[in-house]
Amino acid sequence: MSGPKIVIVKSEAQLQRERERSLSDLARSSARWRELLEKSGELSADKIAVMESRVKALAEQFKLNHELALNEIAKEIQFLQSDIENARGKAIEKRAHQLAVEIRHKRLGKNAAAQANAEAADLKELLGAPQRREGKAPGVSEEGSTYKVDNELLGDLSQELSPTPMVSNNSETLDADSTQPDKRLTLLLAQIQLFEAHESEKFSRRLEAIEAEVEADLSRRRLLTDSLVLDMARFCKEQKQIEEVRQILLAARAALEGVAAETCAAILEKTDKILKAAGLVNLAEAQKVKAEAEETRRSFFAQKDARDKRKAILESFAAIGYEVTESMSTAWAKDGRIILAKAGCPDEGVEIAAAEGVERLQVRAVAMVAKGKQHNVSRDVEIETKWCSSFDKLRQDLAQKGQHTTIATALPIGSAPLKVCESQVWMKDELGADSDEEEARADAPRRQSRSIGE
Repeated sequence: MSGPKIVIVKSEAQLQRERERSLSDLARSSARWRELLEKSGELSADKIAVMESRVKALAEQFKLNHELALNEIAKEIQFLQSDIENARGKAIEKRAHQLAVEIRHKRLGKNAAAQANAEAADLKELLGAPQRREGKAPGVSEEGSTYKVDNELLGDLSQELSPTPMVSNNSETLDADSTQPDKRLTLLLAQIQLFEAHESEKFSRRLEAIEAEVEADLSRRRLLTDSLVLDMARFCKEQKQIEEVRQILLAARAALEGVAAETCAAILEKTDKILKAAGLVNLAEAQKVKAEAEETRRSFFAQKDARDKRKAILESFAAIGYEVTESMSTAWAKDGRIILAKAGCPDEGVEIAAAEGVERLQVRAVAMVAKGKQHNVSRDVEIETKWCSSFDKLRQDLAQKGQHTTIATALPIGSAPLKVCESQVWMKDELGADSDEEEARADAPRRQSRSIGE
């Protein structure tokens, strides 16, 4: 089909940048995956081997299907993020359970010791009367006129009075003696110990201080625990936001790879300043910087790619027999479209149009009509058929120049009437001269065209 069509044009340089950036994003995500799974205790040699094999396979996929490889890498990055969250959740739950067991054991031990001391005091009081001559009470020795309880016996008594430790996973279930710790506390402390180890000691000390208050009533313990939980929750939220900002800014820096230094210097300075800032950073500010970096990248490469594509496309049209002048690239960039006449075929031409980045190229055959002449409609199908052959040659020539084309949409031959353009001969280039040499050649007649009625 060589009716009107839209063609996606990508240069080899564009494809290379897309490959490099996609693989860079994957490498950054993989590194974060390894780091966090290692902290979670979920990383294994088998998982590492599978990941490395997967990354290698995705890199090879680019040789077979570029767009498919981009999509597969995007999915892989999403999977890694999901796997990180799953591993984090499992690790936090596991460590929280361990903390709950430790705290409960300590509380039970203290309760048992307190109960044993009370039992011992009662025993001592009961044995306070003079002993009978036939013997002493078990576990009691005489020193002068006083009696004391044998420590070994108290130890056995304490062991007998200590119930078997039981830990429930239900955070709403509390024993009557409140030996079951607050699950909010254990989950938050577990998260800090696993992923913010450098800050865990201060929170652990506060918990130990709370637990050390054996004589404190339950209401005071709960008050102190609530205060600790709030502080840990606030800390975890801040650390999560700081890490999120860091990842956003690292992505912003990655977006600027390959951009001219003078173009992105100000953004890089902002990025580095925020990364080095201590404390909580505004998330919206980081997102704004990243958006600015992405737009800078898009604009920088769009201008460069557009120049290269216009040059390659016009050279390829000239190679397959269309009349091209040096000034046409400037006219195309200015107006967004241009009409080329077929050399030796006065009634055949082609219109090409594209936006700023020349990412999507619109092409269609047009009928060229001399001023004052009538358009021969019967030639329309023949003109489009001949353009069909020319279009195939155009794509081949562009491919040799490193410009890859993909047809996005196309209409069949004869499905739409040809656009009619008036051809004229000018004594001087209507579109202007690009150089002194161009100006010097401007007196030579050149075929130009314009759409009738425009």
